[in-house]
Amino acid sequence: MLSSRPSTDTPPRAWRLVAIASAGHTLACLVLLGVVAAEVAGHSADRVTLGDVVSVLHSLVPAQAALAGAVTGVVTTVIALDALGGGSGWSPWTVAGLAGVATAVSATGGHPGTGVAAIGAALHTVTAAVWVGSPLAAVITLRHAGEWSIFLRRFTRVAFWCAALTGVSGVALAAAFLTHPADIVTSDYGRLVAAKAAVFVLLLWAAHRLRRHWVAPAISPTTHVPPSVSRRRGVRHSLSLLCAVALAAWLAATPLPA
Repeated sequence: MLSSRPSTDTPPRAWRLVAIASAGHTLACLVLLGVVAAEVAGHSADRVTLGDVVSVLHSLVPAQAALAGAVTGVVTTVIALDALGGGSGWSPWTVAGLAGVATAVSATGGHPGTGVAAIGAALHTVTAAVWVGSPLAAVITLRHAGEWSIFLRRFTRVAFWCAALTGVSGVALAAAFLTHPADIVTSDYGRLVAAKAAVFVLLLWAAHRLRRHWVAPAISPTTHVPPSVSRRRGVRHSLSLLCAVALAAWLAATPLPA
């Protein structure tokens, strides 16, 4: 999946994807910062002043998280653009680290819990992002059967631990916010948690089937899987993972049980 190769050996299309994604992340963080400042100030977003922004940065964690996300996004965009121009021999691991920090900060800032709960939310979000984002990035950037073979061989090991950590942290977070077992069926939050758990189990089952019918032949030296087949199966797998992301976003916007 990731390697220690410098930017001169990393496909330009990969750096182009990083530049677009990080620029989009930066814009989203800045918009979020403006919306938070407008809500606190009590007027529309087009009337936000620098003073409003400074005020929320002093007092609100979500605003601080949005600013931190914007800063890491800018840095990542600059690195990707420099790598596209044949610059400083950047390693993909540098970008992965920055993306992990941005994701963890965003999750922590937007989570209702503090302390251990916030750390759990960060772990849950980062591992889920790697699990979901890696095959999606592969679909966009990989072109040859050899590239798919290398990616799948590495990703299967990473995906196992990401799925395990996502599941464990998700259960821990649900237990922290569902104070009574009845909340699972009596509250919107609990029902969404149950739906998300069901989707998670289905994803594990689908991943097991994909490993048998796609990954194993693709990484075997004695069989050949055309890139078009890998791309098609990668798209299907990514779409199924994005269903879980949609549920997670819905869950994040749902009030906790009283």
